[in-house]
Amino acid sequence: MDTLMAEIDVLILCNLKDLDGAAARLRNEIQKQVGLAVNSIVRDWAEKEGWKGVFDWYGDEDIVWIADPSWRGEDEEDEDDYEFWFRLEASEGRDFENDPNGDQFWLTSLCSAGRSTLGFRSCQDAYKYPKGRKWKAKIEPFVQEFIKLGFTYDNANGQVFLPIAVDQERLARALENEDVREALEPVIATLDRLIQARPVIDQLRAIAKIPQ
Repeated sequence: MDTLMAEIDVLILCNLKDLDGAAARLRNEIQKQVGLAVNSIVRDWAEKEGWKGVFDWYGDEDIVWIADPSWRGEDEEDEDDYEFWFRLEASEGRDFENDPNGDQFWLTSLCSAGRSTLGFRSCQDAYKYPKGRKWKAKIEPFVQEFIKLGFTYDNANGQVFLPIAVDQERLARALENEDVREALEPVIATLDRLIQARPVIDQLRAIAKIPQ
């Protein structure tokens, strides 16, 4: 262990009470406020645009996903059956709290203050779309179009990811003013870019369904 890390460890141990209290406050109160606001913002946006999904980032399921109605699957009885959708998650796809190499709080990722960012990742029905190399081959011609819209491309699995950039200081001021939604305007801007990407996505979906 180098000298700097040893000094940091000593500092942590000497301030355990404050650090433990801060972590509890962040996890149980601050993230709750922001998470409920994210739920509300995405739900309001989806209702306005006619998109469907689940809006429970801070709740029983801890998940938010959205999809255009035209991406519906064939199971009419299952209201959540979609062939293609976007899910809110970390850029590295890591599990918060349980990954020692990742951010321990999703709010850290939302503010791009740690190792990851938070954003919307593309997902597709494994039974309706090719996977692995076949899927990567399908998406390659569209990668530059996605990048122009601010997406990143995961070469390992062929998924695209659109990050959300929330300003940490602006969020702090919004919490102080008891108006969290004001600082979360970037969430709406990111959602609007999903609308912009829909023509590219629909072209990709059409090609992916053509038997090879």
